[in-house]
Amino acid sequence: MQRLKDTYYTDKYLDGNISQTGIKQESPKFFQGEDIRLSFYLNYNGVPVSEQKYIIEAIVKKSPIAKNILWKGVLGNGLYKTDVNGNFYILMPAAASALFLPGAYYFDAKIMEKVGSGNDVKDLTVVVLSDMFNIELSAASPNPGLRPSKSEESSYDPETGITTVTITSVEPTLPLGTDITKP
Repeated sequence: MQRLKDTYYTDKYLDGNISQTGIKQESPKFFQGEDIRLSFYLNYNGVPVSEQKYIIEAIVKKSPIAKNILWKGVLGNGLYKTDVNGNFYILMPAAASALFLPGAYYFDAKIMEKVGSGNDVKDLTVVVLSDMFNIELSAASPNPGLRPSKSEESSYDPETGITTVTITSVEPTLPLGTDITKP
């Protein structure tokens, strides 16, 4: 099990895992086609995040500016709570990581206040954790021949008459509702 660094430098540690604090920490490394489990602690304004007050999502993208979400976990389906308040983990199945190209990936944990649970007029949506992990190839990788493909997107601004073409490298986007309990 890998543990993401605690960006808030709290004294909450997971049992059996050494806390790794500091500026230069190596990102967790996994291999293509293996189950990915990342454990982390979430707090907002110094208070542990609770599933009773927030809707919690875990999002994986190839780049922070990428428009497509490669994998998404919600509580009970890819995102799980431990018995310690504020501690969660994601479990991405091997079938999902088998479709990822080798490289760095960005992971965000986002919380949304449940209706009427906040103190403000509008319920807040906040990213409380942003981190990276790496996927590498091994001799057991199921798809070592995967290659990136390119996507082209164009937009036209009628006021200026300018057409903008954006070409990006993409990977297949998984359905948002992937049920990891089914093979």
